[in-house]
Amino acid sequence: MDQFRTSAAEATVEVLERCGCDVVLDHRQTCCGQPPFNAGQHDAAIITDLGARRVVRSDDELVIDVLERVVGGFELLDPEQDRNAMLESDLGVSRATIGVSEHGTIVMTSGDAAGALGPRTERQRLVSLLPETHVALLAASDVVRTWDLAIEHFSRNRKHLPSTITFATGPSRTADIELELVLGVHGPRHQHVVVLEHR
Repeated sequence: MDQFRTSAAEATVEVLERCGCDVVLDHRQTCCGQPPFNAGQHDAAIITDLGARRVVRSDDELVIDVLERVVGGFELLDPEQDRNAMLESDLGVSRATIGVSEHGTIVMTSGDAAGALGPRTERQRLVSLLPETHVALLAASDVVRTWDLAIEHFSRNRKHLPSTITFATGPSRTADIELELVLGVHGPRHQHVVVLEHR
């Protein structure tokens, strides 16, 4: 996380924890200004740590690259699976387009209105919504401090706006029914964000 200011990194960790996210830092980096993450081999360690048996991935090149480094232990499905296969998966892995540190929010996008894919845009958004657990890969260089800066990113690219922009702050939760808080109704019950410093 050394690519963005230490205070922003610390604020991101604090907000993510307040939102119910587990923040796991590589054991070689305690946080913010310490030695950088190992350049690649531990990027997807969380997937094996979670003990997932069936993992569905998005079609993003970064996701494919990171998952190629993971040695076995689970069945890897591509994003062309039907909804039932995704629902039965233990874990979905996709890429976050932007991270907003002031709220611990990740922003995910899928293809534009014409069906074309821009940079950091995925074809299949269900990978992040249907499995019980979602892991979002986020490049540290894609973390911005405020909502305004996240919106500005899309304002600069108005001609190629994605068809879907999803803002997620922690796991899915709702209190629609009798004001009782329920996790996982509109998305994953568990949300993990892996910040990749070297990408």
